[in-house]
Amino acid sequence: MNMGENFYGVTCKEICNSRVAYNMDETPIKIRQFTYHIVYDVLLVIEVILLLDFLFKLLGADPSHTVVKLLYAISSVFVAPFNGIFRTSMVNNMVFDPSLLVAMISYSLIAYIIVWIVKLMD
Repeated sequence: MNMGENFYGVTCKEICNSRVAYNMDETPIKIRQFTYHIVYDVLLVIEVILLLDFLFKLLGADPSHTVVKLLYAISSVFVAPFNGIFRTSMVNNMVFDPSLLVAMISYSLIAYIIVWIVKLMD
């Protein structure tokens, strides 16, 4: 056994270099996966909020109820850029709001474009 070699015949320098190379190769993959998870998790939260808003309006939920008020207040932030694109239809207390559907589609497309751009950075 030479000086600086361990039992397996590998020097300390080789071990250190292999660990650095391994970690550096894995880092971009982990950052990319982290970015995908963040984008898709944020998209999921926004989509669930908008879907609940759409269903509550479509089924005629009481807008004076605390939970419904809270949901409408949160979703109004995400729907605001798309208000007025289409007319809302109302029958009795049921509301069909197409701007919610447009917002859901738009946010999905934005998320997919962000992921696509991150994939292009390879």
